[in-house]
Amino acid sequence: MTCASIRQVAGRTVIDYINHMLMVEASFLLRTSNLSIAQIGDRLHFADTPSFSKFFSRMKGQTPRDYRETLL
Repeated sequence: MTCASIRQVAGRTVIDYINHMLMVEASFLLRTSNLSIAQIGDRLHFADTPSFSKFFSRMKGQTPRDYRETLL
């Protein structure tokens, strides 16, 4: 399956789909686990904690810490 055919079927680009799934998993882990933000970033294969935080902030509009604190 090519990237163009994936876009036709899914209605989004491959990178958009990957980013969406990373956010689903990151949000789930922040809500349901006691893992640190660094551990979550590592589990999702980010190079380091700042990279994960920057990605999460760009996608969600708030830091992982702020997201987790709003759930408490």
